[in-house]
Amino acid sequence: IVDNSSSANTFTFQNDPKVLPFSPFAPSRSYSKDVVGGSVYMSGSAGNSLAYPPEALSSLRSGDFTVEFFWYPINSYGSFPGLFSLGSSSSYSNVLSFGISSTSDKRINGAIDSGSSADWTTPIGSYKEFTWNHLVLVRSGSASNNCAFYINGTRTNVFTDTGDIGDGQTSLTLGAQWWDVTNRTAGGYYSNLRVTNNAVYNPSNTTITVPTAPLSNTNNTLILSKFDSCLIFDKVSM
Repeated sequence: IVDNSSSANTFTFQNDPKVLPFSPFAPSRSYSKDVVGGSVYMSGSAGNSLAYPPEALSSLRSGDFTVEFFWYPINSYGSFPGLFSLGSSSSYSNVLSFGISSTSDKRINGAIDSGSSADWTTPIGSYKEFTWNHLVLVRSGSASNNCAFYINGTRTNVFTDTGDIGDGQTSLTLGAQWWDVTNRTAGGYYSNLRVTNNAVYNPSNTTITVPTAPLSNTNNTLILSKFDSCLIFDKVSM
């Protein structure tokens, strides 16, 4: 597992996620990882997720951020399945997390700062199984309705949250929830995870443009995982 950035983050596999030549981007020519990208597969079974060093997001605090990735669900879940999660085991404090509220109703909910209750819950049928879903959580400024959640380019929720996410968390995970990363898993293919310390999208917009090519590194990027190699790379240049 390799981090090519100067920050040299260390990634830890939990069980057996796999990097595969499968991505949200349909090629218009012969395969190229720079054009098509890749994905990481997680089965949804116990302990199957991808852990990042939580200190990678310690600078977010009460500021702007964007969490963005593609997810291809395969109808395989643990209990209280998480999709993206920053927090500490068995603690509701200093949380940045979202996951599946109801697998039968296809709803997603999440929380910022305090995980004791959801800040937002998407409508019924918000995502679809066995197809790529583009997910975005963004916070911009501190005014009313400064946060938004988008699925496939459509804003499903807008809400206000100015809480300090804090630092010192013990878990930063893709494909599982912070409270119990072993059992609260969400299976599927994940592609192009990017976390930035700025607002890539404007929460006041009801729609955004879904990317049609692998996400790029920016000066504000804290994590960028394209999953386009036989190794997992953090492509941030910091």
